[in-house]
Amino acid sequence: MTTDGAVPATTSSPATAGDRQVGELVSALGVLDTRLLDEWGQRLAVLLREGRRVLIAGAGGSAAQARALAAGLTARFAADRAAIALDEDVAITAVIEHDHMFEEVFARQVRAHGRPGDVLLAMSASGGRRSLLRAVASARAGGMLSWCLTGPAPNPLADVCDEAVCVYPAGARALSLTATVEEAHQVALHLIRLSFDAAGLGPSF
Repeated sequence: MTTDGAVPATTSSPATAGDRQVGELVSALGVLDTRLLDEWGQRLAVLLREGRRVLIAGAGGSAAQARALAAGLTARFAADRAAIALDEDVAITAVIEHDHMFEEVFARQVRAHGRPGDVLLAMSASGGRRSLLRAVASARAGGMLSWCLTGPAPNPLADVCDEAVCVYPAGARALSLTATVEEAHQVALHLIRLSFDAAGLGPSF
């Protein structure tokens, strides 16, 4: 307080990198298609109960998210390999990459594990990974459904999948775009799991 009793004006601190990142994430979450994510969770519960599988492919930073979702769905559902992360077996991916090429690393596993009526969920911040595009092509050829989580549309992956949830981080800078998309994807996967559990078809119900 000043000598005349007035409260001095305060100056706001400049926005930090963290402030900007949180703002971009909030913006992206504000337009996340939660209705479609809820529908995916419910449909997965029904499909897995019917003996179908969900194959999950994540490129780059999305690979860890693919593994976590596969583990979560399998833990909730008493069926062997009901959910499979296509990069979880290092030996298989190494052999495919060595004997063929990296772009085939997911597609060959889709052809090996996928069956008509199964679901392929592909995740990519850029939506342009050739390995995922080849996987979707294999899934469609095998009579599977293809869903994807991507960054801003249009992008090649969203264009070729049956259904897509695309994240639009308004005002995101090039350096933070991938991080923001992957952060929003983590929330999206959590919403899928919540809907899956709420469907009441897993072993805990």
